[in-house]
Amino acid sequence: MPRGTLGPIRLSLGDDAPLEVGTDYFLVQVVAAQALISQGLIERWFYPARHVVVTSEVSLDAGAERLKLEGLQATRPISSGEGALMAIERNIIHLSPARAASFRLVFTYWMTTDDRIGQFGNLVRDDPAMRVAFGLAPAQIAVAQAVSGLVGKVLNVFLQREERQPLLQFEGDFNLAAGTVLPGRHAFISNAGTPEVSLALDPNKLSFKDKRLHYQERTIDHLSYAVLSIERVPVRGPNASPESRWYGKLQQARQLGTRAESLRNTPKELEKLRTEIRELIEGAQKLLHEDKRYHDWEAELIIKDAILLAQEQLTKGETTPLTEKLGAAEDAKREWIKQFNFEPSTEFIQSVEAYRQRCARVHSAAA
Repeated sequence: MPRGTLGPIRLSLGDDAPLEVGTDYFLVQVVAAQALISQGLIERWFYPARHVVVTSEVSLDAGAERLKLEGLQATRPISSGEGALMAIERNIIHLSPARAASFRLVFTYWMTTDDRIGQFGNLVRDDPAMRVAFGLAPAQIAVAQAVSGLVGKVLNVFLQREERQPLLQFEGDFNLAAGTVLPGRHAFISNAGTPEVSLALDPNKLSFKDKRLHYQERTIDHLSYAVLSIERVPVRGPNASPESRWYGKLQQARQLGTRAESLRNTPKELEKLRTEIRELIEGAQKLLHEDKRYHDWEAELIIKDAILLAQEQLTKGETTPLTEKLGAAEDAKREWIKQFNFEPSTEFIQSVEAYRQRCARVHSAAA
């Protein structure tokens, strides 16, 4: 009888274009998990088993940077012969570092005889801040590394070696650089906890609905599994990084632009504001291109957006349409081109408006 682990098996179709390094962002989320162990194995391996604990380990290869992040995903009391269905629906990789060439995911299901990890798991589940901190890899790399180190220490305290036994492990390698990672749901299935159940499954007959894994239209109740969702995200958006220095400079530029909208400004005051705004945007531009969470194409659009907003604010209250104003004010136009190497043309305006709409759609979908 086949025994072991199957996967990753792609369940959903639809978007068949692979993720592209340098172009796409992606989100990896656990959408379902189930652990099952037979009474015979509990008595033979580890008695008395009290909890199943699911931990995750994410390794990201982003060129010079290789990150390894740990997370506590779920804890649940276990009874022999019944599936421990984990109510997991959270991000594992949150809008990946944009230049990541590959990533590796490892999910481990542990059995433990101690109740402390269950009590700690309840605390994590009930406290939103704890749930975010211990359950997923934050978008900010430095924070993710710090949290991962903390998670590792906590697990060593609450999940000591003599009190835990690995039940099963799901591992998946995803090579973005090879162009083989497709968006959709991906399943890992194992009979390690129920070796008497056959793992001879036809992948074409697997499906996912109602947050459960199905085989031939019936829920899978006698095997352990994990289902991941890999989602393509079209833009990250500037508001995804409010803690960054470049974002702060752009916010300062926006505030100065609000002051510039006042018709009470004298020409001298307006020119001073214009200079300060340009300097802030220029500083943000340099910092943004060093931010590895953003693709170069989006970093350029964020700066274009800031430039266009500044132009709109600086010309507010005038009767001349903006497109005509940009075409007529050659001196001002040359200043922007020289400083940012962007020509504020009609095409420029259209590209920024399209970017703003994409950001709005992503924000709306997230809400």
